[in-house]
Amino acid sequence: MSILHKDFFNFVKKYGWLCVVVVGLVISVGLYLAGLMNVSEYVLIGLCLVGVIPEIVSIVRDIFAHKFGVDIIAVVAILASLALHEYAAAGMILLMFTSGTALEEYAKARAQKELSSLLKRAPKIAHVMRGKVFIDIAVARVEPKDTLLIKPGETVPVDGVIVLGDSSFDESAITGESLPLDKQKNDSVLSGTINQDSPVQIVATSTSRASQYEQIITLVRSAASSKSPIVRLADVYSIPFTLIAFSLAAVAWALSGDPVRALAVLVVATPCPLLIATPVAIVSGMSRAAHDGIIVKDGGSLEKLAIIKAMAFDKTGTLTQNKPTIDRIVANGISDHKLLEIAASIEQESNHVLAGVVVQAAKKARIKLLTPTDVFEEAGGGIKAMIGTKLVVIGKPNYLLANKVELPESIHTSQATVIYIAQEGKYIGSIEFADPLRKNAKATL
Repeated sequence: MSILHKDFFNFVKKYGWLCVVVVGLVISVGLYLAGLMNVSEYVLIGLCLVGVIPEIVSIVRDIFAHKFGVDIIAVVAILASLALHEYAAAGMILLMFTSGTALEEYAKARAQKELSSLLKRAPKIAHVMRGKVFIDIAVARVEPKDTLLIKPGETVPVDGVIVLGDSSFDESAITGESLPLDKQKNDSVLSGTINQDSPVQIVATSTSRASQYEQIITLVRSAASSKSPIVRLADVYSIPFTLIAFSLAAVAWALSGDPVRALAVLVVATPCPLLIATPVAIVSGMSRAAHDGIIVKDGGSLEKLAIIKAMAFDKTGTLTQNKPTIDRIVANGISDHKLLEIAASIEQESNHVLAGVVVQAAKKARIKLLTPTDVFEEAGGGIKAMIGTKLVVIGKPNYLLANKVELPESIHTSQATVIYIAQEGKYIGSIEFADPLRKNAKATL
């Protein structure tokens, strides 16, 4: 089966009733143009009755549950159109009603897709210490004060504090921080962040349900199902609105003596735009925001964007691109080109995020990388290797000092994210990183 056929069958499966209505209307129009007017009308009558009966059942159930919605006007308008032989009007109202429902389902499916992507990233298994060994248990069974092992590449299952080891963690999915953060003993780690370098042991400070990542998932789930103030307002005024619509229809009929006038009032009063457009707009807006990494608490919060007078923005990942780039190369005694060549030749052996940035910059500059030997990487510290007969050390100041490299005093005042490079015990320069602003950041502010 081709991709086109598969997509078609999936669409029909999801929006079958809408397809039936559209096909039925097309058949009815075709029969009418062919001169088979009676048959065309019978098709419309059958289509509308089949479509409106489930809505009638739903309205009756809502009434018994002490709920009342404005969709009753649409149902009455369809039945009145059939009774007055205005079959085309009945068909159009049914099409508007069913297409609106399909649009809302589509928007909800988009929001659910974003929720599903969050759920897929959520860890299912945790390595928990029992006695003197680690065993795998369901994340939901983790309790506060349990000791957990987080291996490189794994997602932290619950919030906790490191008690053994050190590593760097990718927090971009949780905090928006584009650069990995180095964590060591007594530092807190958030659920949903990814351990990048070396295994660490943490003590859980909360259950999975109370952890940061689970709370984000809960927010997205509640946002997708919540009603906005506009929709709640429509529910509140549904009874008086319906009574007024029926009253105006009765007045139009009484004054004109023509029941079609009453039908015209009901058709105009059918609140499909209010019933359909607002939920679709709200859910679609939240879905698009989630796709761009923005979590909207509920529909009401999204609506309030129209009346706010001041906003506070987090910088990292919001106003910035959330992608580290080289901001400056500061060479000491050699050229910038040579410093980048040495650094990239070593960093190509590392999986660190910043290492990848250095390597990409060298490739972009068409620098031919050298082949290092005797590579040794210390998680959270740095990396060292031999380039030819010379030892190259790259990393944080403390890592270079531990390898007997004498550093200038000026490096201790830098507030930027920097890696320092030394060759044969001599400091030869540094590479500074930055998270550049988004192109539209200034215009947005």
